[in-house]
Amino acid sequence: MRKSRFLAGLAALTIGAAGVPAGAQTVPVTLSNPSGTRVVAIENMTGTKLNSLDFGTTRELPFRVRVQDTDYSRSDFSVSATMTNLYVHDGTDYDYAKKIPSAQISLGSQANPLNVVGLSATVRPTVNTVTTLADGTICGLLGLTGSSCTLNTTGLAGKVVEDLTMTIDSLADLPSLPIVPQVNEQGSFTNPSYASGTAGELDPSKTATPATPLKLAEGNAILAPVLTELDGTLAGLPLGDVVDPAKVVAALQAQYPLVWGLLSAAQIDTILDATDAVPVPLTVSGVLSLTGTYFSLPTLNVNVPTTAATGNYRGTMVVTGLQ
Repeated sequence: MRKSRFLAGLAALTIGAAGVPAGAQTVPVTLSNPSGTRVVAIENMTGTKLNSLDFGTTRELPFRVRVQDTDYSRSDFSVSATMTNLYVHDGTDYDYAKKIPSAQISLGSQANPLNVVGLSATVRPTVNTVTTLADGTICGLLGLTGSSCTLNTTGLAGKVVEDLTMTIDSLADLPSLPIVPQVNEQGSFTNPSYASGTAGELDPSKTATPATPLKLAEGNAILAPVLTELDGTLAGLPLGDVVDPAKVVAALQAQYPLVWGLLSAAQIDTILDATDAVPVPLTVSGVLSLTGTYFSLPTLNVNVPTTAATGNYRGTMVVTGLQ
């Protein structure tokens, strides 16, 4: 799993050949690969970028972690934090002899620790079609008897369908989301961070012991529960929204190659007007990308020892996104 600066993109894919041997067959290769972004923001409760957490005289502060996907590939995410000790700061320098250990600082969760908004998916289905014709003339031209007939196609490559929304009625629906957000990890920052650029960097007592990471937010890609909902949305779309009508015509022409040419353009339009798309149930690979915003709502808590020196304390929380 790689560290991220919270913004990821998908590069374009190009497939080519240096040369084609004489007599060889060439096969076009296409791929739908939506571009996308994933942005992670640490914010205060009003949605403003969090530049600092000032306890003042309180001992608990709420904040939020926002993970926003825009047409992003289906993948997990994890956002973690480490914490330095808190050191007395006189306005200019740190007094490293006067500290509150990071082990006295912990993560908790707010009363409703998760939220999700704006969920949608981009999919590419496989489509079957059913044509129910009540036109004896067309049926007869195709060699089918009776005043009505039924035509079928199977396995057509569908269009890329964007912005299929998923309804979240309540937080009880969270286990059924395409990316399931998890409550932030709770516990103490047992070992402090002395990372470069933090309040603990120049602490003369610093050690090589790795800092204790705690997860602020996490999401696991579990698509199976939402496929049925997406199938239902696809089933209600018009034929032209889910498959190119030219593919339907080509598939039917292949079934009736000797007589299809007897049909007029108007009769082919009649066939298309009588055709319904029947998308094949989606599989995980049919979901190309997801859009949505996931919120984790932790709290930062500090237990001030009775032996702590008076003064104003400063420390640094380091947040890292992994995806």
